[in-house]
Amino acid sequence: MSAPFARSRIQSHCGAMSEKNPRCRNGVRDALNFTLQDMWKDGTWDKIYARWIGPGSKLNLEKSEIGFKMEIWE
Repeated sequence: MSAPFARSRIQSHCGAMSEKNPRCRNGVRDALNFTLQDMWKDGTWDKIYARWIGPGSKLNLEKSEIGFKMEIWE
């Protein structure tokens, strides 16, 4: 997933992206959550996990050890 995609998604949720606007802050949060969900669905999260966290990495942690679960919003 590219940064421009994530940025455009945040902008579409947030408009002018004013930090003083509470709807914007919620929009940024939602955009980030949806981007993380997309990464979970398309396998990007698994690739990042395998490279930086999983067995064979310096951290060498199993998924069960980190207890991460993704709630998917539909």
